[in-house]
Amino acid sequence: RELVGDLAWAKVSQAAVLKETGERTRANALDRSAVATLDIEVKRTGRADLGNLLSMARKHLADLL
Repeated sequence: RELVGDLAWAKVSQAAVLKETGERTRANALDRSAVATLDIEVKRTGRADLGNLLSMARKHLADLL
């Protein structure tokens, strides 16, 4: 359970790469999944780094829409 936030971090990173390579649909799906996970993890753990990542993932998602 301790690595859930870190796995979401990997999803955000993968989504960023997919966005840059034009695979916006897959990037959107990964970002949505990561945002949902990060929202839960930030509330559960209070990790500031995940909170910053959540903000970035929400921005990426907004850019994709």
